[in-house]
Amino acid sequence: MSILLRTISAFPTGRTTNELFALLDVDFDPRRRTEIYAELSALSEAGKVAKGRDGRWRPIATANKTGTQPVSSIATNTIVTDNLTLRPVHATFRTSRSSVGEGEVADTFAAFDPNALLRYYRSALRSDPRGAITQVEDRHSVQWQLFTGLGPLTPEEGQVLTISIPLDELPDDFRQALVKREANEQSLAVGWPLGVGKKQGVAVVWPVGLISADWKRSPTHLEVSIDTDDIVANPDWIKGVARSANWKEAGLRDVFTQAEGLGFRRDEFLSRLKEAVSGTFRGRISGQQMRIELDPNIVCWFPRRTEPVRRIISIEN
Repeated sequence: MSILLRTISAFPTGRTTNELFALLDVDFDPRRRTEIYAELSALSEAGKVAKGRDGRWRPIATANKTGTQPVSSIATNTIVTDNLTLRPVHATFRTSRSSVGEGEVADTFAAFDPNALLRYYRSALRSDPRGAITQVEDRHSVQWQLFTGLGPLTPEEGQVLTISIPLDELPDDFRQALVKREANEQSLAVGWPLGVGKKQGVAVVWPVGLISADWKRSPTHLEVSIDTDDIVANPDWIKGVARSANWKEAGLRDVFTQAEGLGFRRDEFLSRLKEAVSGTFRGRISGQQMRIELDPNIVCWFPRRTEPVRRIISIEN
């Protein structure tokens, strides 16, 4: 009997996935957490454990005695979870003029040495909140959060886009993470479009493109500000989708890479996405009308956080 199965069997009343992480001391080990997700899926498919509607894992004998309803698998090797459909919070989008005028920008560039400006840019890249991102369903509403609304998700030249989300609509755990990070970091990554797939047998969510943003809290809302039309591809998505899209990983990465780590404007990013992996997503991708739900077990691209509140992801029709 595995350690995980013995642990679940030791608690007939059940334990949530996060409680199992704590009991097995894997909270800060991403590799071990992924292994636990895969083992839970395997144990469930083998009929040894079941996840109830209260989100707790129980040994199958206990689950039958207590009337817990095990959740059906959607497909072979699909992670077995209950009520897996993820629901986004609703957001309002508004644009405003950038506080820096064209004349000010021209004067600023004239005053800087080009080499110094390049060094500053490279330094700024090191603090860019965008990185390699893979998420799972159990972390939704804790470490990452879906949102929906009427886009677009990047501003026009000379404008700033603000995405406003009522704090009352955000889950308590996510709001707590906001408070913890507020004093130290106020940058995050907005992920769009959104892809789902499998990693080591576990259903995962990949933001395809990543947009750098800043955030702040008002008394009533979370305000996310995006001041640049600049999208970079998520390295984890490239790695995860390359084979199924008939690409070598290096070749697909080259499609979405520019010199000095620059990203692409929204239209160019979408054009490359549609040309490179047109057969792996369904629906129309525009960044305008977002979807109102997501099922991570449906392996396809949906047109449209690892560390708390560093990533927030949108989904679209």
